[in-house]
Amino acid sequence: FVIWGAIHGTGLCIERLCRDLLHRAHVRVPMGGVLSRVLTFHVVCLGWLFFRADSLQTAWQLLTRLITAHGPAPAVTPGVLVAIAAGIGVQYIPRDAVARIQVAASRLAPALQGVGLAASLLLIGGLGPEGVAPFIYFRF
Repeated sequence: FVIWGAIHGTGLCIERLCRDLLHRAHVRVPMGGVLSRVLTFHVVCLGWLFFRADSLQTAWQLLTRLITAHGPAPAVTPGVLVAIAAGIGVQYIPRDAVARIQVAASRLAPALQGVGLAASLLLIGGLGPEGVAPFIYFRF
């Protein structure tokens, strides 16, 4: 937890420092929003590694494998890549899109609404883990 907190705290300090320095220098970074999101994503993923590892040795082994491993990564499937791309892409949907979709869906016939709901549930069930995932804090 200490390392996890230190990673996030350090990231916040660096972000604030860079933001203030760029603001004072009147510098605008092209694609700064996209760059910030990508960097934040990777810092948070690094923090999760330490959060979920049962020891510093395990965390170090995972970090080493990330850098030195060659060959296929069994957890990186096309479905995982699509889910990651969809998760990132959702961040760029206009703010009023949900309201517009709700209005359009409410105009559909009830049978089509049911088909849409069933398709959504099947998609969620298909992308979810098999069985019941253990409670994340069960060890604490």
